[in-house]
Amino acid sequence: MSSDPKIKVLVLHDDPLIRAGLIAALGSFTDIEPVIPHARFLEASLDVPAPATLAVDVLVTSHANGIDFAERFAQQRSARVRPRILIVTASDNEWEIRRAMECGIAGYLLTGSPLDHLAIGIRAVHGGARYFSPGVAQRLADSLCTERLTGREEAVLELVVDGLCNKAIANRLGVALGTVKTHLKAIFDKLSVETRTQAVITVARRGLLRQRMHCEAEDAHDRQAVSC
Repeated sequence: MSSDPKIKVLVLHDDPLIRAGLIAALGSFTDIEPVIPHARFLEASLDVPAPATLAVDVLVTSHANGIDFAERFAQQRSARVRPRILIVTASDNEWEIRRAMECGIAGYLLTGSPLDHLAIGIRAVHGGARYFSPGVAQRLADSLCTERLTGREEAVLELVVDGLCNKAIANRLGVALGTVKTHLKAIFDKLSVETRTQAVITVARRGLLRQRMHCEAEDAHDRQAVSC
């Protein structure tokens, strides 16, 4: 029997069913010790405590909570020991994955993954590595193979999602009509699509822009205007 100390894991997922399931699942791994969260940690309005006061190795939480914890931990510069954060979420859109990586999230696991992936992820992030479940890793690989949109291209694409025609986009952005068409050509090339509708569907499927746009895109593609 190994004498290595168990990995202390605190689950602070904001979905009570997922939280209960995660805590129960962790109890089946001999090298992991689930730490039952104090009731006050589950209050959405509670300020995140200093990392040292958590006394855990890994923090398992939702995407929104994970980003919040990571940003607040980053502001607490005096803390020498910080729990590694593993996100458990249903979202595999690229924008949210990139956001998590930029904030220093160590692990990203999709709900519906096998239970052993949870343990593998916890062990990996505890050991100082990053962990992405297979679906997330595939999404990142696809993203690396695609040239990222510029800020102006994102602005144009956002207006395409909103259903504006080329002339309306030019007026909104204060640019020439030809400039809009040039941006659209670049967008289509980068997304490997041929039409505006295909571009909007790709935005919805991959979550390329802001989370707000990901929610709107599926409704928007049905009302695309014909190019002016």
